[in-house]
Amino acid sequence: MAARTRPLAACLHWALALLLAILPFELAAGLALAQLTFTNVELAALLALGLWAALLLFERRRPQVSRRLALGAGLLLLLALLASAALAGPWRGAALKFGVRQLQGALLGLCLADQLAAHGWRLARRLGLALVAGAAASALAGLIEFSELPPVMAALALFKDQPTTAGGLLRLSGTFTYANIAAMYYEAVLPIAIVAAALARRRGAAALLALAALLLYLAALLTFSRAALLAASAAVLALAALAALLARAGSPNRAPALRVLGLSAGLGLLLAGLLLLSPAFRVRIAEPDVDRWYRAEYAAAPVGELAPNQLTATSVTVRNQGLVTWRLDGVRPIRLAYHWLDARTRQVVRYNGHRTALPRPLAPGESIQLDASVQAPPKPGDYLLVWDMVSEGSGWFSERGNRVAEQAVRVSGAPAPDRPALAAEPAGLPQRLEVHPPPPARGLLWGAALRMWRASPLLGIGPDVFRHVYGPELGLAEWDDRIHTNNLYLELLVGAGAAGLAAFLGLVAAVGWPALRALARLARPAPGAPAGWTGGWALAGCAAALAAFLLHGLLDMFLEYSATYMLLWLLLGALASGAVTDQIGKRT
Repeated sequence: MAARTRPLAACLHWALALLLAILPFELAAGLALAQLTFTNVELAALLALGLWAALLLFERRRPQVSRRLALGAGLLLLLALLASAALAGPWRGAALKFGVRQLQGALLGLCLADQLAAHGWRLARRLGLALVAGAAASALAGLIEFSELPPVMAALALFKDQPTTAGGLLRLSGTFTYANIAAMYYEAVLPIAIVAAALARRRGAAALLALAALLLYLAALLTFSRAALLAASAAVLALAALAALLARAGSPNRAPALRVLGLSAGLGLLLAGLLLLSPAFRVRIAEPDVDRWYRAEYAAAPVGELAPNQLTATSVTVRNQGLVTWRLDGVRPIRLAYHWLDARTRQVVRYNGHRTALPRPLAPGESIQLDASVQAPPKPGDYLLVWDMVSEGSGWFSERGNRVAEQAVRVSGAPAPDRPALAAEPAGLPQRLEVHPPPPARGLLWGAALRMWRASPLLGIGPDVFRHVYGPELGLAEWDDRIHTNNLYLELLVGAGAAGLAAFLGLVAAVGWPALRALARLARPAPGAPAGWTGGWALAGCAAALAAFLLHGLLDMFLEYSATYMLLWLLLGALASGAVTDQIGKRT
């Protein structure tokens, strides 16, 4: 039977490797089948699961999972999610979709656990390399994204609707929909890349894998996510601390431990370099409130009476009162512009006035005098000329709460000769100058989640439902339904109740506790115990990856996105398999 099923097992292993390599490359457009839409990543997952089911059928066996407690906790979590989804009322469809995604992820984790138990380190090595290669390629694409070249942005548009920005600052998102998703994925794969570099037998392979780790860490940092900085750095420090225990003289683990320590030191230097050389990075880490980044003060010379459509020039001095330097080029340059308002009603007459470019970048605290072009409205009347800075493609400073400068201007007489009227503006522009409120702070979202959970404490309101219904709880008539609780544990609590959160924590404990005990034995082996530690390093990499995910989960939620929820379940499956842990103490 083994010989007959070997080709099928090989196909399954290549399918798993393909899935792990393309996890960061989920296309925005999917394939419609039977009134459902499947992405390329979902199709790859279904292919792997189909091959695994066929293999089990031909081999006439059950999946091999040594951690029975993990299997039971996983089943309880899935039951809690599906039961809660069934009770989610008008949001039942969205909640069931979320539950089915987690079911797919759990089956993938079970598949991986079964195959690692059957094939051990050789398969683990192949799949780990596929995971690191795909993540590093995505991270490289994210770094190239900072060029903002049209061909690059067009290629990345295959994976997302638009790049992620904070104010006028581009945040690295690479091949992911949003920067925070990219951050979570890169930081979770980073420990596995470090371990792979430490275990590589060839110098060239070790150098490539070390480069992959550097790319992943740099990309995670340039998402400008403070949670990513915390989680990624904590994972690196944990591996470095373990390596320090194993780097003692005469230990057979000394060589890989020294590699881990050297690579960790290199990552620390990379972080220090960013802090020293990148003002944008320092601002983002120190001040997450984007509204404070862009502030301006205006001192405008008086504008006399104008004829309709008259084009004139006037002197305006602007001062950068914000936290970042104003750019004069690129995709989102900063420019001086203006709005025309009706002086009596304050209704917008002309929203987009002429732009005046900066002659040079303007650092925080600096001022500059500009000769600004102004064209009068086409009809006589009393108006307000409102000076405002704009970050092209990102928004007006006034939308973030910055004060504008207003001047009363009378327009009278005959239209200016040889000066055509301005073209009509597109429909849908604001009729009044508006300040766009920032997204609700995490504290407000967390409070709303707890209040909603108290109304349904056992099974919650339904998984992935919170983002659809939190608005009224915060007194909002309109809200962004892409915003979750920004906390993995609160999301499970409000969505699947105490039953769902307890099952998830039980699952993590079931796979995490044996791993921690095994690592403790490895760090301080008993006298006379074998010391070969290849399997131990693999265990450490997977454990650190899971820890990074769980730590970042204190500030974000990632169970809705294919790459991150599949990665979580695959990490749980790798740790639950026992295949890596069972190699502890063996020479490999």
